[in-house]
Amino acid sequence: MIGGERALANGLPPRADIHPLYYDTGYVTVTPDHRFRVSGDLFDGFRNGREYERFAGREISVPCAPGDRPDAELLDWHAAEVFRG
Repeated sequence: MIGGERALANGLPPRADIHPLYYDTGYVTVTPDHRFRVSGDLFDGFRNGREYERFAGREISVPCAPGDRPDAELLDWHAAEVFRG
């Protein structure tokens, strides 16, 4: 997360193409229940933005151990403060 501590609960290891959409521009986010959300702005702003539409609403894979999963409060913060939803 922008300016966040480097800690397991404070991050996601997205694919290289998704990383800037999440961390840098806020075009995508992950909900506290681990669902992938895509901003409509991505579709409007980029010709290839539709590529990510197929992931919208899908549940992402998370570690089995609850302590190794992204923090739900931080995911909620990202959705409220960074995501262009």
